[in-house]
Amino acid sequence: MNFLGFIRRKKSKMVHVIKYPDEFLIETVNSSNTGTWLRSKFVSLKPATIGIIELGKIISFHLEKSEKVDYEKYDLKETNENYKKVSKRKTIKEQMMNAKLVSVHSENNTITLTPHINGRIKGNSRGYEGIEEDELILKNTGDMTEITKAVIRLLEKCK
Repeated sequence: MNFLGFIRRKKSKMVHVIKYPDEFLIETVNSSNTGTWLRSKFVSLKPATIGIIELGKIISFHLEKSEKVDYEKYDLKETNENYKKVSKRKTIKEQMMNAKLVSVHSENNTITLTPHINGRIKGNSRGYEGIEEDELILKNTGDMTEITKAVIRLLEKCK
């Protein structure tokens, strides 16, 4: 609480950086009033040969676009259709195939980078599961080059 008695609200933002063999997909993820994180309409597809500085700028752009939304009024169908169009992956199976994901979570002055296990689309471990023991917490100094290099390193830990 600050000296005026107002409660400071945490600004929580998230981006998923997904590495495919030949490209990166960067998507903005929105928080909702229910606590659920939701895919947004902001999705970028870049070649795997993209430079660290450019990738950092894209991650920063997507973090800025992350916002809090009303779950009941959110159009998930529209955002999912947009994702399919931009990613060129029409099915969940195509979206999960050979995908490595690192989430970039920004809250106040902290950046948390979490690599994930890709459980594919069937079975008890389907979807993405964070690898907590490999999670990296950084002070948000605004140096996107440092953050992006850490994302690239953590992509190697994804399974």
